[in-house]
Amino acid sequence: MADESPKKATESKRPTHPIGVVIDNFDHAVRDIEASLIVLMPKACEFVLKNSKDAIAEMEDAIKQVEAKNDQTRHASFARLDAAFSRLERIEKTKIPFRLQECLFVGLFSVYDAYFGNLLQQIFKKKPTLYECIRSEIKTSEILKFSSINQLKEKIIDDFVDDIRRKSYIDQFSQLESIFSIPLRKFLNWPVFIEAAQRRNLLTHCDGVVSEQYLKVCSEVGYKFLDGNVPKVGSKLELEPEYFVAICLVVQEVGIKLAHTLWRKIFDDELEVADEYLSDMIYGNLKNNRLKVAVCLGEFAYTQKKISSEHWKLVIAVNYCIGLLQSGEAKQSANIINSFDLTSALPEFKLARAVLLRDFKKAATIMRKIGKQGEFVHELSYLIWPLFHEFRGRPEFQSAYKDIYGYEFLTEVKKAVSEKKSALKLINQTRDKISNVVEPENVATSVKSSSASRKKTKKHSSVAPIISNHSPSGST
Repeated sequence: MADESPKKATESKRPTHPIGVVIDNFDHAVRDIEASLIVLMPKACEFVLKNSKDAIAEMEDAIKQVEAKNDQTRHASFARLDAAFSRLERIEKTKIPFRLQECLFVGLFSVYDAYFGNLLQQIFKKKPTLYECIRSEIKTSEILKFSSINQLKEKIIDDFVDDIRRKSYIDQFSQLESIFSIPLRKFLNWPVFIEAAQRRNLLTHCDGVVSEQYLKVCSEVGYKFLDGNVPKVGSKLELEPEYFVAICLVVQEVGIKLAHTLWRKIFDDELEVADEYLSDMIYGNLKNNRLKVAVCLGEFAYTQKKISSEHWKLVIAVNYCIGLLQSGEAKQSANIINSFDLTSALPEFKLARAVLLRDFKKAATIMRKIGKQGEFVHELSYLIWPLFHEFRGRPEFQSAYKDIYGYEFLTEVKKAVSEKKSALKLINQTRDKISNVVEPENVATSVKSSSASRKKTKKHSSVAPIISNHSPSGST
């Protein structure tokens, strides 16, 4: 459930917040890494397989030519055979898919490290009194180089962030716990996060070969290896795709929970903004069918000791329950939504409870009461909100929708699809215009000839091609 006004159905009214922006950027960066793995790994495997097949086919054809009686053909075929054999030998030794996977895995933690620094920068900038927590010394000669106190502050925070970022994740979190007097490591996946970070170190420095240090750190944080199979020192760790995807979710969880924990602790007067950002993130993951992330963040948000208002408590609870229900946890979802007294609540929340409890007859009745436009339920809501995923296909919904809007729900769906097609058409037109400006393989020639052409036609034409830079925005 998203808290959107009917007038701004396709855009968020959420205020921009520097900490929220950092979190959003991190969230999408991690998802980019995950998507790169899913999209590029199969392509890399296909590339190796295709080149292997081509090399083998070339060898087989060359062998046939070698067996021919024509001496001239045989000599040329021996050269082809040698080249194909060399090519196949290289392909057999290549590990392109695995190198790509390792690079992406290391990149995942590079994304986290950059995010960690950006987060601290924003926190300290928003609350200058936190500078008192920094224990650092600067020479008088260095201080005199700065033209303002603000430049000096930037230097102090830059050095602090650089220093803490060089430490291990265990030491980083320990120092933050000390500075802000708040526990940050009491969650189930902390050992998993640390093991993955240690694995990143092995891949970066030891080609993935297990060291005593790796095993020691894993043991200290209580990491449990699958089926109790502790790897031996000197063995090589592999990156299974399932493991990689799982770690993407863990890194996402750690980064988002860290930011929201500090945000709510340090800026307790901004709870409502923090609640809205967190709720929107859960909602966004629900829309993209990322149920594990939605449930993880939903549980985190719902169990917060402080939530800005009963309204946001309900919004968060509904989003959490949607994730639980769609993950097969109907009983837990029902228990949570039934724990609320909705007597004086908005009809939208009563509609949500009816849908979550699969009381579709009651849900249809509430739909009719809400009408064409409620407090934050409107026509587009029925099309895009994950809450109505199952309900949309029910006859109770179809009948109520037609009664309210005067036409079939499918009519609105077709309209939405048509709008999406129009957006793609604009992108295709922009692509074609760019492609027609210059051929990629003839850049140098085209630029030269274009320049000469302009000199010849300067007196006859002053019209230049215009490339549209308009493109529809969206998220993945």
